[in-house]
Amino acid sequence: MAFLHGMFVHDGTKCTIQLISQYGSWSEITGTVIACRYVESGVHEVCVNFDDKIEPSDFCRAAVSYRVLIAEDDDSIARLATHHLESLNATVERVENGEEAVEQARRGSFDVILMDIEMPIMDGLEATRALRASGYAGMIYAMTALTRPEDAQSCLDAGCDKYIGKPSGPDVFASILDSLTQEPLTSIYQEDPALRPLIARWVEELPRHVRSMQDALLSEQLSVLEERARTLKGQAGGFGFDSISEAAGALETGIHGADPSAAITQCMAELSELCSLARAPSISGGEAA
Repeated sequence: MAFLHGMFVHDGTKCTIQLISQYGSWSEITGTVIACRYVESGVHEVCVNFDDKIEPSDFCRAAVSYRVLIAEDDDSIARLATHHLESLNATVERVENGEEAVEQARRGSFDVILMDIEMPIMDGLEATRALRASGYAGMIYAMTALTRPEDAQSCLDAGCDKYIGKPSGPDVFASILDSLTQEPLTSIYQEDPALRPLIARWVEELPRHVRSMQDALLSEQLSVLEERARTLKGQAGGFGFDSISEAAGALETGIHGADPSAAITQCMAELSELCSLARAPSISGGEAA
């Protein structure tokens, strides 16, 4: 970024840079000037070594890389969708039936699933119902050539978030990825240098903990699920993620509610979504121009 007008800044100069995120929030990053180059008309290009590492995708939409799972048995459609998505900086994995989609979605971490409806072994509606029943909270788009209003409603009733028809062009896939942007969750203790490594390690282990809870829900081991929700409630609060702690507490309470089946599935979905937004604090320096 060119942020200096009218004078030269020498190497070694300490500075503070204000960056605005995609979500409208400001961050002040301290650093040291390591290079300054005259551009034109009093404008200089300054290169700064930040004191703390930043995540470029928080500040630049073009730096965001999404993970997409395509469940599609038609090779041509899958290749075309993959081409469009990879051109938008997405990483794509593909499965060929609903059973594989359920297994891969519960084993991996995806920003969105593009779910074909008519597939062998297990169709897309069955796969979506199975994922939602296990507490899966990720975004699922139904992707099908069926275009009647009742077909669209069937997809939504099964648990799909949205519905797109086939074939779909690059603009459709771009709008899908744009819809995924959500502000990440950070710890209220992230400015404490001593706690940053501990928080980072906990965030790294969080997806594994969530998957173990989803497994307990799927196998109807409610006592195990309750114990793990209670554990997560305490850990999340201790590491400064209050919203995750509150959601885990709601899940723990929901297990003993009047309609536990519906309450647990809803609470698990909300908790999983919050956990997917958790971000570790910076623990090392970085360079930016």
